[in-house]
Amino acid sequence: MSKLDDLIPLYYEHNELVKKHKKIADKANKEIKKTMAEQGITEFATNGLIATVSVSERVDLMEDVLMEKI
Repeated sequence: MSKLDDLIPLYYEHNELVKKHKKIADKANKEIKKTMAEQGITEFATNGLIATVSVSERVDLMEDVLMEKI
């Protein structure tokens, strides 16, 4: 029996769990952001955990270059 006979099913099982939990975490993350935005807050503490939301403004560098040339 090859070591791979053990490793491949182990990887598959855990990778499927990761995918499942990532979907759950992503959904909760989206709902947290939405709720915090609706309440107009950027930080919330509960049960020893702190959630913070920050907004990053991204600027298209090509737009800046074009604006300078105009």
